[in-house]
Amino acid sequence: MGSLLDQGVLTDTQVSGGAHYVGEMQMDATITQGKVPACTTVDLSLGHELGEIEPSLDVSAINLFATNAFDEEN
Repeated sequence: MGSLLDQGVLTDTQVSGGAHYVGEMQMDATITQGKVPACTTVDLSLGHELGEIEPSLDVSAINLFATNAFDEEN
């Protein structure tokens, strides 16, 4: 028995991600409130075109998005 990749089930699958860095900054213009620390957040996504699984769903897709996947507090 072959893997899912051999059978072509994952042919129309997309995986992507991104990282966003924001440097340290002042809380306000008068510099009386202190600083906001730097942080990096990670966003991930996974999508699949459903037509490969079921031809009647040829124009349909399913997508899953995770924003700030590691719960970085800023």
